[in-house]
Amino acid sequence: GALMDKDGKIEKIDKILIDQPADSTDHFRDPQIFNFKGQYYAIVGGQDLEKKGFIRLYKAVDNDYTNWVAVGDLDFANDRTAYMMECPNLVFVGDQPVLLYCPQGLDKSVLDYDNIYPNMYKIGASFDPEKAKMVDVSELHNLDYGFEAYATQVFNAPDGRAYTVSWLGLPDVSYPTDSYDYQGTLSLVKELTIKDGKLYQYPVEAIKDLRAESEAFANKAQTKNCYELELQFEKDSQNEIVLFADAEGKGLALTFDLAMDWSQSIEARLVSNMPKNSVRAVAAQSLTKRQLLIFSLTIRFLKSLLIKEKKYFLVGSTHMRIKMES
Repeated sequence: GALMDKDGKIEKIDKILIDQPADSTDHFRDPQIFNFKGQYYAIVGGQDLEKKGFIRLYKAVDNDYTNWVAVGDLDFANDRTAYMMECPNLVFVGDQPVLLYCPQGLDKSVLDYDNIYPNMYKIGASFDPEKAKMVDVSELHNLDYGFEAYATQVFNAPDGRAYTVSWLGLPDVSYPTDSYDYQGTLSLVKELTIKDGKLYQYPVEAIKDLRAESEAFANKAQTKNCYELELQFEKDSQNEIVLFADAEGKGLALTFDLAMDWSQSIEARLVSNMPKNSVRAVAAQSLTKRQLLIFSLTIRFLKSLLIKEKKYFLVGSTHMRIKMES
């Protein structure tokens, strides 16, 4: 183990704080320490000897971070179709426990997803640490409707608010940047809230401190592909914007059809001469027409594009706020 202070100084602890248990394989990792009502706990993701994923809860004896005792396997209505639970994080939004985790190998009959490995969450009504149980746990939800958000890390700030950062990238996947010896990036810091039983992510207010100057929303021949885009669409309207457009207007076109059948998803499609499925894009969750949709859409577009006979690696991120008038 190790300690890091607020200045970034790291102090090594020369002992194993939590040993690999006898009933798990070598896949036992990703500890998270959290405070619940003044007591420190930790959860660790693992794989049992039947090669099924589990999450184990530990308690710091007398709040001593060098002395941990197992409470038991966390009861969160585990369907046991995943072969490994990576990156479990337990955080509290208000008084409600929220478990974010990556169930590798999750059966898509439980919940469909586009990632190779999904990033999911469940919400509980309360948390019972003595029984290692999330009480009245919700159904399983996708944390992100894209294809590359993974290993999300969450924590409660001293004022109680819940903040999260995701890795935009996946293990066991090749990327164009591999030849440059790096892969993936981190998302914006987001604050979590719960509305109507669903978890909402929205960039933290402090992100506004990074803004330079506002510009009118219009066609632009050149950009640095780094901007914050906030739009408001009218109800029952059809809208399209194109990112990374070439001289012929071909690029990543995002179509928002608010008059569509909302049992389907908002569609993002690529308009170019590139092979089909060479670039994937994100889709939003289904919502009813009269709902206020606040949709933080992060588009990570990282592919090798052939533009004017030159190859470019393009990275773009867009933050959108879409409001449908009732």
